[in-house]
Amino acid sequence: MRILGISLLSMVVLTVGAAQAVGDVVADFENGINNGNWFGINQNTWIMPTGGNPDAWLKATEGRGEPEFQFMPDPTNVFAGDYVSKGVTGFSVDLRADRGFDMEGSDGIGETLRLHWTNGGDYITGIEAWYTGPASPTIGAGWQSYYYPIPSSSLTIPAGWTIYEGNGTPGTDADWQFLMHNIDAVELIYGEIGYAFPVRTWDIGMDNVRLITPEPASALALLIGGALLISRRRPREL
Repeated sequence: MRILGISLLSMVVLTVGAAQAVGDVVADFENGINNGNWFGINQNTWIMPTGGNPDAWLKATEGRGEPEFQFMPDPTNVFAGDYVSKGVTGFSVDLRADRGFDMEGSDGIGETLRLHWTNGGDYITGIEAWYTGPASPTIGAGWQSYYYPIPSSSLTIPAGWTIYEGNGTPGTDADWQFLMHNIDAVELIYGEIGYAFPVRTWDIGMDNVRLITPEPASALALLIGGALLISRRRPREL
């Protein structure tokens, strides 16, 4: 019976390893790797080896009103593609601002996640949706964490999300469904859509970018527990 328990546990461990390999998409910029090819709007962007949350992070310097991080429109980017098939449920990131416009007390300062289908770079015929979270990072306050729910399988526009077609027409439930199957660009904007701030030179940072998919570990934990119980059972005495 002990041998059976060990065999079951070994099988579960192998399964967990395989599940982790196809889990969340992450960019933590360690070892100089920019997974997702993120950059600041004017591409003055560098991977810094220390000072992140922790270790490496992505730094950008921008002269504009609302700085942002993004990647070039590309449906094959690891942070893009078919969110429904990937089982995407959310997006999280750590951000900072070391220089820029002091937004304290201002309207429109929420940190915004903006998702696009650009239709091959033709934004006017595309679809976009955005979700505004807590206030953008306070200047000099260090790293701040953000989470955005993305219920990609929803058949209706989820609460908190705003969606528009590229021509300015308010989006529909069908637009949301189409967008979730066809993401090709993602932006993180230090500010809210529809607001403008004075142009300033910004120093901003990004770390631990994560496209969140369901964790298989919760189900596998039950299998692990069962295997451990079996391995601890004593054989029956005849």
